[in-house]
Amino acid sequence: MLGSSRAAAILLRLSVATLAPTLVLWPLPAVATDAREEAKALSKRAGTAFKLAQFQEALSLYSQAYERFPAPEFLFNLGQCHKNLGHHERALFFFQGYLRDKPDAPNRAAVETLMAESTRELAAARAKESAEEAEHRRLEEAEVEKLAAEARAAEQRRLAMVPVAPPPPPPMHGRPLLTIAGATTAGVGAVLLGMGIYFGARSSSDQSQLSQLSTSGGTWSSHDQSTYSDGQTSLRVATGMYIAGAALIAGGVTLAVVGLQKHSDAPAVTAGVAPLAGGSSFFVTGRF
Repeated sequence: MLGSSRAAAILLRLSVATLAPTLVLWPLPAVATDAREEAKALSKRAGTAFKLAQFQEALSLYSQAYERFPAPEFLFNLGQCHKNLGHHERALFFFQGYLRDKPDAPNRAAVETLMAESTRELAAARAKESAEEAEHRRLEEAEVEKLAAEARAAEQRRLAMVPVAPPPPPPMHGRPLLTIAGATTAGVGAVLLGMGIYFGARSSSDQSQLSQLSTSGGTWSSHDQSTYSDGQTSLRVATGMYIAGAALIAGGVTLAVVGLQKHSDAPAVTAGVAPLAGGSSFFVTGRF
């Protein structure tokens, strides 16, 4: 009976020793490893996507894994994804973050090599972008120049279709102002001659009336005296207008001819007024 009691006691102590660690330690791994396990599962899926060259999918999964458990190794993996996607500036950012968070990384030399490659590729990409922008600007400028040339050609064609106006008359030789002044002066002289003819006709009419009176032996009256005086006045006015009109015409013709002359081979022109019985005349002579 005593032996049975000792055996039961030893079995109870072994049971307690076996269960105690499970009761104490069980909750701890559940709290500490949930985020780690989620990150580990996401990282495993990301690694599979990376091997399949599904870099965008791998980038998304590694980002989620880093949010669950921010281990520096995820920064290195994110840099690898960006590098393969051609995001060289972002790749450098994550590689630098990885070395900053883990300065004693065992793959530091490899990371620095990747950073150098990304730096070169980034410079090449920027140079290519600059060259493409320059080429784009060149093409735009060439297109603008082409459109401008087409517009100029169209304008030239339009102008070629416009009727050409007749050329202006050749300019008058000599001095146009003298010609105009001479024509005006001669015109005034012609008007004065016309008035002289009118007053001369009145004077002749008055003289004719008085001659008839004298022939018929009529009586001289005050009316006849007035007619005589009017006739003499008309005669004087007519004579003055003859002389002035002739002088103006002569001078006007002279100015007009001088204005029409050429400077080098102009003919010699002479004009003047010649008195005549009962009036005057003007003359113009030229040497050609």
